[in-house]
Amino acid sequence: MCKSFDPFPYELKPDHETLPIGTKLWRMHSSKRPAHEFRQFSPESGGRFDGSAGDEYACLYVAKDRSTALAETLLRTLDYDPRTSSRLVQRAAIAGKSLSAMRTRCELLVVPLISAEQLAAVCQDARLLEGEGTTYYCEQTRPWSKNIRSQDHDIMGLLWQSKRNQPRHALVLFEDRCRAHHHQPLELVEDDESIPDLGSEAGIEMVNRLLQPLRAAIAPAETSPPWADSA
Repeated sequence: MCKSFDPFPYELKPDHETLPIGTKLWRMHSSKRPAHEFRQFSPESGGRFDGSAGDEYACLYVAKDRSTALAETLLRTLDYDPRTSSRLVQRAAIAGKSLSAMRTRCELLVVPLISAEQLAAVCQDARLLEGEGTTYYCEQTRPWSKNIRSQDHDIMGLLWQSKRNQPRHALVLFEDRCRAHHHQPLELVEDDESIPDLGSEAGIEMVNRLLQPLRAAIAPAETSPPWADSA
């Protein structure tokens, strides 16, 4: 079970930022589900700012651009391959996945966690965004999200600098708060830059183009094992 601060000892004074109506957001998601469908709370869920016991909200992780949406999902803890000096993403990671655009239908009030001052406003520093892994999320980041929400009932999400595509931004949106202001806060957008099938030949080509500046690519279909050259 995730850590609980009971009682929470800090008085938070979070900054606010408003995403205007019509803001385009991007999400990598299962092709079986629409991009704007919030992921329901689960004790086993793995997101940094997912819900926790006592605040079991559904959430949605998005980005303002395509490369960040891909990087936040595909490049987590991925090391460089010494043979290629690139990060190789296994094809299984994109099988059955899509990259889709959506648009906000109402103003979304979020808490920015970008600058040192914005982090200090919630009694935190950069460590909140640097730690990785389910244990760290459970003991640190999810309880902090819970307590930011408990002291600011108007916010609909959090915004922070992507670790995998600095200085661009990643966001998490809270379903309960978003729907309190608009029954359907997001709508799907038909966009020529969407990728309906990341695992297709055209999809892989586009993903590689987007990830190339980050020195990452989808692994070739058949990669020789490292011992092949010495066989």
